[in-house]
Amino acid sequence: GPEFVTRLQSGLPCPIDLPEYETLLGIVRRLAQRMSLVLPGDVEEFLAGKVATHARELSGALNRLDATGRALGQPISLAMAEQALVDTVRRQSRSIGLSEIDDVVCELFGLQPHSLQSDAKSKHVSHPRMLAMWLARRYTRAALSEIGSFFGNRAHSTVISAEKKVREWQDCQAALQTAHGKCTIEQAIRKVEQKLRVG
Repeated sequence: GPEFVTRLQSGLPCPIDLPEYETLLGIVRRLAQRMSLVLPGDVEEFLAGKVATHARELSGALNRLDATGRALGQPISLAMAEQALVDTVRRQSRSIGLSEIDDVVCELFGLQPHSLQSDAKSKHVSHPRMLAMWLARRYTRAALSEIGSFFGNRAHSTVISAEKKVREWQDCQAALQTAHGKCTIEQAIRKVEQKLRVG
């Protein structure tokens, strides 16, 4: 079949509206720069996706992280951020389960239910599975090991590399082959978010 992830073709039919998340991510990066804070990508995503809904909250969260990092004498990590900001993590209006993400991603990519939990290594299954893992990290409270075992008894390191892969796709604005033709990674994420009613 056609390559699942291809460089973004010019003139894709569906325009992307910049989601709130992207805006917040930009604010996180600017604030961190201004404070000379070094934040790993997963911490930036955690702050934009799960912690704050506006700049003032983000700034407060970054100050707390900065103070925690200094107190512990350690570089800021995702584990530290999750611990330090546990009481400010945005309470989702509804909690989302791994199986819900599984269903929606399978539907978007025209896969049989539970395909993502199979051993299939082919791109048309492995790429949607990576996206599902990324979404699970962002929208569920599931631990890495939980996500890994749900999606076919995979190690938690697989989940981490899936997250990294999706970030690379976002950086190069990759296009994905869905059941309804090609769309960008951001459009695919938006479609899933709309179905999950979190976007």
